[in-house]
Amino acid sequence: MLRTIAVGLIVSTLTGCGFLGLGGGDDLVGCREGFQSIADVTDAQVADLGMGDAALLVQVDGETVCRLLYGEYTPTSPMYIASAAKWLSAGAILAVIDLGDLQLDTKVSAFYPSTPHPLADVTLAQLISHTSGMPGWHPCLDVTEGTLDMCVQDMLDIDLLFPPGTGFLYGGPAFSLAGAMAQRATGKLWYEIFAEVMATPLGLTSTTYREENPTLSEGFVTSSLEDYGRFVAMILDDGMWEGERVLSHEMVLAMRTNWAEGTTPFYSPTETASYGLGTWVGSLDEDGFARTLTSPGAQGFYPLVDYNRRMVVVFAVEDNIQRIGDGLTEILRAIREAVDASDEAP
Repeated sequence: MLRTIAVGLIVSTLTGCGFLGLGGGDDLVGCREGFQSIADVTDAQVADLGMGDAALLVQVDGETVCRLLYGEYTPTSPMYIASAAKWLSAGAILAVIDLGDLQLDTKVSAFYPSTPHPLADVTLAQLISHTSGMPGWHPCLDVTEGTLDMCVQDMLDIDLLFPPGTGFLYGGPAFSLAGAMAQRATGKLWYEIFAEVMATPLGLTSTTYREENPTLSEGFVTSSLEDYGRFVAMILDDGMWEGERVLSHEMVLAMRTNWAEGTTPFYSPTETASYGLGTWVGSLDEDGFARTLTSPGAQGFYPLVDYNRRMVVVFAVEDNIQRIGDGLTEILRAIREAVDASDEAP
């Protein structure tokens, strides 16, 4: 089992004394004093479920309180993140809107004028909120050559499964169409767009899309504990990163809005269809914006933003989320309890 148990034991031992640092809080390995229970529960779940390589990041108010590494993982180890890619892709598309090249209500027909109705009338917001009516899969997403635009051209004659904006169906093709619209709006390829509006401002080094026919929703997208942690920290801080604006306040609020409210669920991998732009939304605050955001991947990669706790979490693993689901639930419970207890401490 690689070095999973050994690393877990080392982390548990060191965090009782505060933390093992490599020069500062940003290099924390382990958990800070008061958050040891997170390490204890995570050690147990990773070992009991035989997860092998795994990592956990917990930050509260911008301060790292836990960084746990198991097996061969480092904070920058790239891994496939499956559907967690949807949140990154939506964030980049919203950043293109901030540049003025797109709008949330921009229709498919604006860039693909020969598209038949009703797909022609689908808006960008409907595409990245799973309310467009497009099916959940298309064969071109499996094609590893050609261009994103070529893939999308094969989709434009598909039949919608419900009128745009009336239903919710979780899937991938709509994200590819949204990315292709961003390409036509900017005159750049998707990987160039992502580099300009997300990777460079956030300093991402392990997040990659296929250059040939990139799949924006899943598949070959990679990221890491450190990279995704920067992305969710930016979302928590209302679009700011290290004093610079990456996403506008308006786009962050749009992301936190439940765009699936009032729709008929056709397919959802969760019990409810509460979805923002690229991310699942939790309960809403008094202003109608989500208190929590998350975008889990089928292989277990799990990012979370919790506005009430001013907290971000990234659990990084390549496994099966159904197999490790109960263990992940226990880890998240331990995190919430520890953070809540730290707020109550005198």
